[in-house]
Amino acid sequence: MLRNMNTPNEADDRMRTLAELAEMLQVSRSTAYRLRKEQDWPSYEFGKIIRFSPRDVEKILAMNRKPTKSSEPVRRPMVGTQRSQALSRSRNFRNGFYR
Repeated sequence: MLRNMNTPNEADDRMRTLAELAEMLQVSRSTAYRLRKEQDWPSYEFGKIIRFSPRDVEKILAMNRKPTKSSEPVRRPMVGTQRSQALSRSRNFRNGFYR
């Protein structure tokens, strides 16, 4: 059954072109073509015509979602005096010199 694509509720159900997807993602068309090839984006191909379903768009967005940083505190690397003190403490502990 064909649906009327002009109704607002069904506007998001339509297939999108690569140019429309690039505009939606706010990247250039050439970047979208490159990412499609590099990341093997899901799509429908009809000869040379490429279309993306709403489900394909969701998958593409999920593929490129960057996870949030964990709530664990970030450990700064020890440099300079802190590192040398930590090394001497571990050496003293191993050699039986406790403080």
